[in-house]
Amino acid sequence: MSEKITNASLAFLKKEGETCLGIKQKKIGAGKWNGWGGREEEGDGSIDDTMVRECDEEGRFTPTEYRKVAEVEFLNPSRDRELGRMLVHIYFVTAWDGEPISTVEMKNPTWFRDEEIPYGKMLEADSWWLRKAIGGLTFRAFAKYGENWEFMEEESWIEEVDGF
Repeated sequence: MSEKITNASLAFLKKEGETCLGIKQKKIGAGKWNGWGGREEEGDGSIDDTMVRECDEEGRFTPTEYRKVAEVEFLNPSRDRELGRMLVHIYFVTAWDGEPISTVEMKNPTWFRDEEIPYGKMLEADSWWLRKAIGGLTFRAFAKYGENWEFMEEESWIEEVDGF
């Protein structure tokens, strides 16, 4: 597995006890509920810029107010060297221009009450750390998947931080 770490962002729209998710259409997590995001690209000035660009590309909305709530390093069994080890910067977006729509990347944007998020229809590690972020924890984490995409919680960890 590659030692290269790929930076990426992942954004969740938040309002009054609700979270908006879409169904991912490509790559890691295809067919699962998730937020909007992707890899940092040349020309992105910062990981915040990556997050804003990805939301526009995948959902046709532009975040205007947001905060970073977590950094999760993933160790994935992907054969794609760019996806094997990823540092994903997690954001809660509280204001945005436009409304999320279905695209080739993400479909069916849906608002869920926080207590009704379909964790069972998400990647296992995402449901593990997203519960903590929804609960108000700011953290760094490491999430490991086995060769068959089974979440290895016993080899994963979460550490609370004061902020980013």
